[in-house]
Amino acid sequence: MLSANLQNSRISDTLLRGAFDSVPSHIAIVAMSGLIVMVNAAWKRFGVNNGGPSCGIGEGLDYLKIANRTQEGARVGKALEQALAGGAEIFTEEYPCHSLHEERWFKCTISTFQMNSERFAVVRHDDITQQHNNIAEIRNKSLELQRMNEDLQWLQGIIPTCSYCRRIRNDAGAWHEL
Repeated sequence: MLSANLQNSRISDTLLRGAFDSVPSHIAIVAMSGLIVMVNAAWKRFGVNNGGPSCGIGEGLDYLKIANRTQEGARVGKALEQALAGGAEIFTEEYPCHSLHEERWFKCTISTFQMNSERFAVVRHDDITQQHNNIAEIRNKSLELQRMNEDLQWLQGIIPTCSYCRRIRNDAGAWHEL
């Protein structure tokens, strides 16, 4: 029979692991050395869905080395190094992470914590593709409305228009609905 403390410890570990794996964000815990000590299920799924285990960014790997492979990753890697060295406690960065089949955007958030005398970082990547696309669509619609407004202003300059009822006058002097 297991002691109550050992049973409680295993239940706590299972509970924490279940909670960690239930988070939809891709999360890794990184040690001061830059080594990934733990990742959640979403992180693992993302890795498998984007090249499998051979793409290599999981537990035991050097996050800093992997991050420095791309320009966007290098900014995150530098921020991670600074956070682990005791710099900024929270860092966020939005970056493109396109696949062969789609354009994707992510937001990386780095936060730190101490355990005993060692500093760790929690690196979280959230898919913000939908928000990014919504913002781009709003910008496009805004530009389209601006162009339409400019066209309307131009037309109002050459077509006699009533400023009160917005009717236009034809060459015979009759007013018509716009």
